[in-house]
Amino acid sequence: MTRKGRESAMAFSPSKTRFSMTENKWRLAIAALSAAVVLFTVWCLVQGITIIFMHLYYFPIVLLAYRYRWKGFYYASLLALTYLILVSVFYPAPVEIAAAVFRVLVFCGIAAVIAALSEQLRTSRGSELQSRALNEQYLALAPAIVLVLDREGVITYLNENGCRILACEAGSAVGKSWVDTFIPPNEQEPVRAVFAGIMNDGSSQYGMVEGTVVSGRGDLRYIRWYNTLLRDADGAVNAILSFGEDITAEKRT
Repeated sequence: MTRKGRESAMAFSPSKTRFSMTENKWRLAIAALSAAVVLFTVWCLVQGITIIFMHLYYFPIVLLAYRYRWKGFYYASLLALTYLILVSVFYPAPVEIAAAVFRVLVFCGIAAVIAALSEQLRTSRGSELQSRALNEQYLALAPAIVLVLDREGVITYLNENGCRILACEAGSAVGKSWVDTFIPPNEQEPVRAVFAGIMNDGSSQYGMVEGTVVSGRGDLRYIRWYNTLLRDADGAVNAILSFGEDITAEKRT
């Protein structure tokens, strides 16, 4: 087992694909749903149906309040008012109008609650994104190599100082195999074996190790690595995060 094999403890945070909709798709979906509900309301009232259909208003109202928060609340209120007007036109009896007014108040109340919760969630997400951006800035400016490898040993993150020490262009190393790109040829197989062992059994015995790397200029650099295993929700190792200190000058004195 070589020191370079131990040095292979680097890390990765797997990205997850998330379902997303463009703003135009959101608007189209909500507009189409709102129009469908209004048209269905007209049809039901013409047919003499005065129950059930009003519950369909919850769908566009919830989406409006969630997506557009307080602005969506006003649109949801207009939609609820449309319902009240339609009922008043087709069934002007006081009892029917009173029931419709009550439902409008319920619609508006639900929209207000969802808008408030959505606004709070948006604020929380904004703070989280700001904190994440700040952390990434700290990593980029760290006076050491900050390296992240996935389970296959592929580089998913390398900070600017790491690129300088390894003599590679910023971002160009991402997506490449760490072993194939920066490990001396005679040490690559032992490194792969140790890396696989770490990923399979989650060994933490390589918390601090030293090893050599080959820079983009072809010269050897001695690095002292401080490694941290990253685990998923089930406790399995899915990444290794490493901070590398260049000790080449120390080794050559």
